[in-house]
Amino acid sequence: MIVDTHVHISNPGNKRKSLFEVKDELLDSMKKQGIRYSIVIPDNVPNPQCADMDTVFEILKDEKQLFALGTINISK
Repeated sequence: MIVDTHVHISNPGNKRKSLFEVKDELLDSMKKQGIRYSIVIPDNVPNPQCADMDTVFEILKDEKQLFALGTINISK
């Protein structure tokens, strides 16, 4: 079993995709590469191109293959 321990739900370059679409692409890529599970690391600062903690929790709500890793904002 392969587990990818460091992925982000991100949309670099501000392409016209929702972060939910990015998640679906991640799941497709995982299937093609034989990756069973991935741990999603949220961004810890406001950034519209990379999902923060609240957004990651919303996106992964009912996913069985994706797990969120909590992060802290070290600047506070």
